[in-house]
Amino acid sequence: MQGVWDDRIGPRYYHFVYKNVLFLVLDTEDNTPERTQEIFEIRKAGIEVYMNEGPEAFAETAYAKLPEKSSGKLTVEQSNYLVGAIAANLDAR
Repeated sequence: MQGVWDDRIGPRYYHFVYKNVLFLVLDTEDNTPERTQEIFEIRKAGIEVYMNEGPEAFAETAYAKLPEKSSGKLTVEQSNYLVGAIAANLDAR
């Protein structure tokens, strides 16, 4: 989906200033392609467990326990971009 988003919409994270307020737009699913594929496979297995064994069994799957489900993910590149955006707009509210 990241590639589709990039092609159709544009950047997945960016910033802008409006009325002297700095807005940071984050992509909290900024995983590497490899991690995205891992999550896809874990999700697929989790759905199969849910369909065959029910929600209680699903709750014990790797997908249900992914750390990304509670905290998201920002790459180093995105983090550096955001730090730069803040540094370039220190006078914003």
